[in-house]
Amino acid sequence: AATASLAQNRVQSSVRLHYSSLRVYISSTHDMTAEVQALLKLCSPLQRWCEAEACNLTLVHVPPSELMQTLASERVSADRPLYPQESLSTSVKREIERCDIFVAFLAQETHRLTREECESGHLNN
Repeated sequence: AATASLAQNRVQSSVRLHYSSLRVYISSTHDMTAEVQALLKLCSPLQRWCEAEACNLTLVHVPPSELMQTLASERVSADRPLYPQESLSTSVKREIERCDIFVAFLAQETHRLTREECESGHLNN
């Protein structure tokens, strides 16, 4: 048992990340909220491991309910009306572009902004 533990420590200490920072954007629909919360909870130990290895793991998630609010607030601050055909907000697109990895949790319920998140994160990056 002690040998297995020592071997495990040696493997863990020899693993080094090639990047000092990793950003992950998580897109989801309303009906996948529980799964996203489970992922965020599971990633907490991974974030601590990354910090111990002098790295940074950042998980970015804008809940579906906040996507429209963010878009609306940007339009109001720019003194522009919000139109139904408007696309993702500039700040959300910027967050997607800054991320190294894009993860989408999709189920039966999707909407236009979810589609645009996926296009920005997967097709355009």
